[in-house]
Amino acid sequence: MNSSLDIALQPSRYYLGLLGLVYGASASLLLLLSLSTALRWGLLAALGCGLIMARQRLRSVGRIERLACYGGRWSVVRSGRTWPLRQCQVAYLSNWLIVLRIRETGRRVTALPLFRDSCNGDDFRRLALWLRTVGAGSVTVGFT
Repeated sequence: MNSSLDIALQPSRYYLGLLGLVYGASASLLLLLSLSTALRWGLLAALGCGLIMARQRLRSVGRIERLACYGGRWSVVRSGRTWPLRQCQVAYLSNWLIVLRIRETGRRVTALPLFRDSCNGDDFRRLALWLRTVGAGSVTVGFT
């Protein structure tokens, strides 16, 4: 197996659609439930705050252009600049979704969801195979 991996990423329409479905269904349910007016508006305000936070998170994740691993060192390309990762762990791995827990130097741990439409099909399969054989065996993939 090749010792390097370089995957071009793009924002996922599946992820955006799933977020829209969850927030839309939640808002509809809140409007249909028989709640007091104050409680209903409070819950809708909390849902709106959650939507704003999800939008900011989606923008942050959407700025990652590439995910690469060279010689066991993981990095991401964000806005044309390469950032080394202190940590890259596999949180979830399936045939349609890969969730990586990444930590850039000086940042918090972030979940990076990669749906099948986040990259081309061959790259998604290659990344899944790479993580199953190289990355999933250890708790932390990369360097600390």
